[in-house]
Amino acid sequence: PGTKAEAGINGDAVMEALACTTADQLHVFTTLGNVFVLPCAQIPEAKGKDKGASIFGLLQGLQKDERPVAMLSLGKGEGELLFFTRGGMVKRTDASAYILRKVRAQAMTVKQGDELLSVQPKGEDGVLLLVTARGMSIRFETDEVPSTGRVTGGVRGIALEEGDSVVLAAQTGDEGEVLVLTDGGYAKRSLIFDYEPQKRNGKGQKTIDFKKNGVNGRSVAAAFHVTVPLTVEARFSDASAERFDTDEVRIEKRFSKASVLLPVTAGRTVTEAYMVTGNGEE
Repeated sequence: PGTKAEAGINGDAVMEALACTTADQLHVFTTLGNVFVLPCAQIPEAKGKDKGASIFGLLQGLQKDERPVAMLSLGKGEGELLFFTRGGMVKRTDASAYILRKVRAQAMTVKQGDELLSVQPKGEDGVLLLVTARGMSIRFETDEVPSTGRVTGGVRGIALEEGDSVVLAAQTGDEGEVLVLTDGGYAKRSLIFDYEPQKRNGKGQKTIDFKKNGVNGRSVAAAFHVTVPLTVEARFSDASAERFDTDEVRIEKRFSKASVLLPVTAGRTVTEAYMVTGNGEE
């Protein structure tokens, strides 16, 4: 399974695709827990195949190694936002707290050694799913996360073992599957109801059974909550890329070891993967 694919410009991938007018503002959230307010009028217009403008040139004041992780159009600030860090922290805050006059502000308190992974508008699906690099997972009710102010650190969603980190944070309902892809090219889909909701701040349960000899990989390179058939592009340590359809991935039990999807050779591993949009771009 899988077909070779051309990687994006310099191995880049689309993070967000938003429709906006020159009167709108975008809120760009970064790994360090900052938010930048970017007027759409400051973004140069370009054609679909153009390279576009560097986000690092548009955001003034980015620190060394600080990277954007989410770009949202908050409108008038209705609803709530959910914040997730790689260290397992989860925060819930009114979107109105981010309608700011400042160009740059603190969006969340992120501890040293941790980084912001994702920011999402709170949806109607009331159960949160976290999947970690070492193959653990937890689901818990969104209502277990208290609503707090802008400059707060949130609460612990999952108790991680030392060296582990969150690779997927998703809002889930009762339908769909959890797709995991390992650095060793093994993959599987498991039905969402195999992931029974637990209390927040637990160690969770296995989402894949990694073998001691590493035959099926050493870590989860990427994970997705899948509700409709999609195409995924996987990227490798040698800068190559392959695409596969989610329907090609076998459905297996949550605690199974998965099956070979993308054969790898010595020194070549899967490093990351992205969903591909309908127009063929990540």
